Amino acid sequence: MTKALLLTKKQLKVYDFINSHIDKERVPPTVREIAAHYKSVHSNVWRILRSLESSGYIKIHPAKPRGIEVLK
Repeated sequence: MTKALLLTKKQLKVYDFINSHIDKERVPPTVREIAAHYKSVHSNVWRILRSLESSGYIKIHPAKPRGIEVLK
């Protein structure tokens, strides 16, 4: 199965945004940057990030600024 089949459309968009942000800026985006990019609220972004983490795609380091680590 491909990533697209394992993730929802929103999850895939956020996951791709995280990866492209890291490629361009050399650091992961903040939750605020993700929310601003998708014109969403922080709580929705957190929900998606938690689901990506539980699926094993990212690791969230809550004590670190920009604490999103891509695993897959």
